[in-house]
Amino acid sequence: MNLLEYLGGIASATRQMVDAARAGNPRIQVAGTRKAHPGARKLQHYAVLCGGGMVHRAGLSETILVFTQHRAFLPGLDAAQLVARAKAHSPEKFVLIEAENEEDALTAARAGADGVQLDKMTPEQLVALVPQLRALQPRLTINAAGGIRPDNAAEFAASGVDVLVTSRLYNAKAADYGAVMRRD
Repeated sequence: MNLLEYLGGIASATRQMVDAARAGNPRIQVAGTRKAHPGARKLQHYAVLCGGGMVHRAGLSETILVFTQHRAFLPGLDAAQLVARAKAHSPEKFVLIEAENEEDALTAARAGADGVQLDKMTPEQLVALVPQLRALQPRLTINAAGGIRPDNAAEFAASGVDVLVTSRLYNAKAADYGAVMRRD
């Protein structure tokens, strides 16, 4: 019962976030991150799917996502070299670069990344940046991550991004289910 309530809470929170986000953009996707609880990831991901969301990178082998922290281990590689190297070694993989500011995002788009994940930017920053990114690369997938909640999801979605990425769904309040036991 506890597990069912917990997963029901995740599914309900996902549905609430999807509905809120689609008020700002009917085509937006809401994605639960990999930051699920150990041992429960598959169940939590399933709950997100049941709530109408999607899973952002269910496994590390799905895409190549380069976080800012990863670049510390790749000294001397600029964004263009990084994207070229990733595509040369894994030509079938989607290359997603995390950007924490406008300059990094524009550099990633110019470098040929398949997608940019804009981390901890405000909706106002996104509204200004998304058209610039689309002008550089019309088919670029643009994710927004960080600080996305049901009360601001519509604003983030209306900025023009494609996906809202959040781990907030996994901290949802458990649903309140009841059980009835009967003697047969």
